[in-house]
Amino acid sequence: MNADTLVALILIPMGIILMLCGLLVYNGRFRHYRTGLNIVMSGEPALAITYLGAAFILMPLTQFAMDGGLNALVTMFLILLMFIAGILGVLGSFWMPPFLQPQWIRDEKRAARRRRMEEAARQASGGGR
Repeated sequence: MNADTLVALILIPMGIILMLCGLLVYNGRFRHYRTGLNIVMSGEPALAITYLGAAFILMPLTQFAMDGGLNALVTMFLILLMFIAGILGVLGSFWMPPFLQPQWIRDEKRAARRRRMEEAARQASGGGR
């Protein structure tokens, strides 16, 4: 067993686990997971692990494509996908673009913003004392 195979045996299952957890957060089934991770970082790390998992899966696959002499266009496409997934994963840990957030998170943020505005209006009118 060579080093590339060993790395693949570690990265692919780890990437699948991360990606599945992230997809469950996107789906809304692991909302508690999002709450726990978002305390640690400023963005949406619970959503970002979806993209990090995809990058982990694509790393050994890209290496196998390069070593195996696969078509150069396919290899370049895999490299591009891997870098995009990795960048989105790291960026999403600090700031997740709104168009990449699921609807339930956008609704939750909109409701929180509305509550803050109502509270500020109540404070300004003197009714908050």
